Amino acid sequence: MRNRQLWGGAGLMAVAGALFFATKFYGVYNYTSVAFNAGGGTWQFNGAVTASGVELVTSGSGAGGAIYLPALANPADYEVRTTLRLNSSGGTYVTFIRASNDALPGNQGSWYALEIQNPTFSSAPGSPCTATAVLSKRIAGSYAVLSSAPVPCRNLMQVRLVAISYDATNGALLGYVDNHGYLYAGINNPQLPSGKPGAGLISAPSGSGIAQFDFGARDTLGPNAIDANYLSTW
Repeated sequence: MRNRQLWGGAGLMAVAGALFFATKFYGVYNYTSVAFNAGGGTWQFNGAVTASGVELVTSGSGAGGAIYLPALANPADYEVRTTLRLNSSGGTYVTFIRASNDALPGNQGSWYALEIQNPTFSSAPGSPCTATAVLSKRIAGSYAVLSSAPVPCRNLMQVRLVAISYDATNGALLGYVDNHGYLYAGINNPQLPSGKPGAGLISAPSGSGIAQFDFGARDTLGPNAIDANYLSTW
């Protein structure tokens, strides 16, 4: 059975619903989960991150990134989903797509990213939490913000970043928090046509990090035709 996750989201409809649904791409995924302590050349760790069991944590001050190295069947159109462990306020949690092997948040490599910046609990974990979600890119040495929005946050929140191509030139990034669509940005495919999935951290506090990493290829298989024997009119 297919594990289905739709690309549509209520938060995106007002911004790009007509454009998105006009593509007729089917947002259906079979996710692959990969532990950060997987061996055999699975990951390239850049900067101040390391595996702590299956999770990704900071190994010092500054930024770090983990890039998944095995080849993808379609390195242009896919989704990356991360689960964030938030045990205290602060830090930046990054989900990469179409990234180069040397990607670091902010200042190294080429990539598109969805950043969850400075999650802040009002008093203690378990109380209301807010953060800023940012769609960003780094291409040819230049960092730019594509879109941003305030978002709710929580321990073990899920972040989804989707890259899709409408044609050889035009594409889009879609950003979700806990399956609610918050961010959309159009992209120029030739600027960064493909790359690897990954995750990163900037100064995440002790006890916090990336708890789980999943990715999935875009599946363009449409739904089965409706059996006319099950249709009726009245």
